[in-house]
Amino acid sequence: MFVGREEQLGMLNKIYSTNSFEFLVLYGQRRIGKTTLLGEFIRTKEAIFFTAKEANDKMNLQGFTDCIIDFFKLASGISFKSWQDAFEFIAKESGGKKTIIVFDEYPYAALANKSLNSMLQIAIDHTLKNTSIKLILSGSHVSFMENDVLGNKSPLYGRRTRAIQLKQFDYYEAGLMLEEYSSIDKIQFYSVLGGVPYYISLVDKSLTFEENLVDMFFRIDGKLFDEPFFLMREEFKEPATYNSIIMAIAKGANRPHDIQQVTGIDSNSTPFYLKQLLDIGFIRKVIPFGENPLKSKKGIYEIADNTFRFWYQYAYPNKSSIELGFGDVIAQTKVLPYLDDFIGKTVFESVSQQYLVRASQKRLLPFTPTGIGKWWGNDKQEKKETDIDVILESDKEVVLGECKWRESFPEIQDIDNLLDKKRLLPRYEKHHYAFFSKHPLSKKSSKYLRDAVKNPTYQISTDDLFHKMINY
Repeated sequence: MFVGREEQLGMLNKIYSTNSFEFLVLYGQRRIGKTTLLGEFIRTKEAIFFTAKEANDKMNLQGFTDCIIDFFKLASGISFKSWQDAFEFIAKESGGKKTIIVFDEYPYAALANKSLNSMLQIAIDHTLKNTSIKLILSGSHVSFMENDVLGNKSPLYGRRTRAIQLKQFDYYEAGLMLEEYSSIDKIQFYSVLGGVPYYISLVDKSLTFEENLVDMFFRIDGKLFDEPFFLMREEFKEPATYNSIIMAIAKGANRPHDIQQVTGIDSNSTPFYLKQLLDIGFIRKVIPFGENPLKSKKGIYEIADNTFRFWYQYAYPNKSSIELGFGDVIAQTKVLPYLDDFIGKTVFESVSQQYLVRASQKRLLPFTPTGIGKWWGNDKQEKKETDIDVILESDKEVVLGECKWRESFPEIQDIDNLLDKKRLLPRYEKHHYAFFSKHPLSKKSSKYLRDAVKNPTYQISTDDLFHKMINY
């Protein structure tokens, strides 16, 4: 079942609707759904669809040739001396008709032939640009696609007409693939699988969330047992140092000095490794809301991917025990009892932000937001560090959000704490409040929040995340 990706599919169809040459670059981490999206796009269209292999140049060119033969229904035995010849042959045989060329896993072919970018550039400049061909290069090697295809030093620089970096599903889109489960289960799945369509497709819907978790991560034949190591090896020839940094961040070392202390990496080298991990999207740098990203010294590093975060925190440290066959015991004693804390610390805040973004896109908020994030810093009045889980602002108005992924908590007290945080951001003319919780607030607490605030308040439980947009 194809779900989500409406915007990207719309862009692909828009490209197809033109009568001119189009060159689209589609890229994103492995398992993100690029091939599925392209398959849906060409489902009712004719296309040359070639997937490069980790093979030498001759083998890949022959595979591409075979696709050309099949598409044009030619006699076998045709061969091309170069990729340039193959592309120019397609242009000639198309005869002015719209022809889609999908070159999937392009980096494999380009790494096997260092001249492929240049040959393709010549083919575009001399032949393809005068046709109605729709050329799509797709790749999972993110750094290669950004530097060697889109980068300003690439022979292909300036030729692409569109580019799409395919991101993970948000929590809601991920939930569309898990309709058989409860809203709480959907968030739990999202917390360990993120928005990676392939990972979500691995869910055995005859099993509970807990049973799926054990099957995927805590058995040596589990489909995600070694997944992060596999992805690290895909991106880096020598992944050990990068792996050490992510391990350190998982343990709570979220600033460069702390990472250096834990890993022992030279301080002069750390910024380089961090930048590589940032560029690929394995980690992200977060700064307090309102800080200048170029000047702030308060930034911290986080693991960007939910599956990576979960794996490095719970699966990897227990790898030896899992290999000895004790995965079930590890899951029951060291993982599941602490899963609510894991979700509450990072995942639920991210989900809450995504919910408000969706609400604003549907014009359900009283203002058009200009920024969203989280704030932390010093409360001078209380003389202690504090934070605000979610902030959504415009020039004059702001939503302050509190996130509680717990079975129970002192609701009135936490509502008062949220309302008190208004004084930390006094420059806004209107303050709105959003209270996100695993379960609905009690009737008493709900009324207390509504009565305490003149402006609309938003009370969002887990079910509301999937079934109701904004509850005043």
